[in-house]
Amino acid sequence: MPAVSNSSPLIHLSALGDLDLLPRLFGHISIPVAVFREVVEEGSGQPGAREVETAIGEWITVHPVQRSSAVNSLMDRTGIHHGEAEAIVLAGELQSRMLLLDDQAAVTAVGALSLTVIRTPAVYIAAKRAGLTTSVRPKLDGLRKSGFRLRESHYQFILKSAGEL
Repeated sequence: MPAVSNSSPLIHLSALGDLDLLPRLFGHISIPVAVFREVVEEGSGQPGAREVETAIGEWITVHPVQRSSAVNSLMDRTGIHHGEAEAIVLAGELQSRMLLLDDQAAVTAVGALSLTVIRTPAVYIAAKRAGLTTSVRPKLDGLRKSGFRLRESHYQFILKSAGEL
């Protein structure tokens, strides 16, 4: 059962040169067409574009969402973006239990679904626990520098969870 990812984790992990953590931690990753378009086509020349395109067919698979009406309904009800809505619906269609997602409104939209939401900072905690990185702090600092929004209270909580505080 593959994990499903929205664009943000792909972009931010790529910006830090850490996209390879995803297959090492989660195996295969599925993305909806809207995420592919956002990262690879619209994001051409930006972090993630080349990395994701190269990984397609190796450990990333692009899937069309079958229930576009569910995507539209989710967007209308919650105001989340198309890629986020497709990722949530695709996770349900593929019966995935893991969804890589960062946006708070999208995380809230997941609501009562039986999905484990994994945000980008949590990827680094998992990587540290798996022995794939030695420290989370420089990764969080790098995320912040690359434009990732992370409140100070969350930063401190993540460092404490990683045993670095």
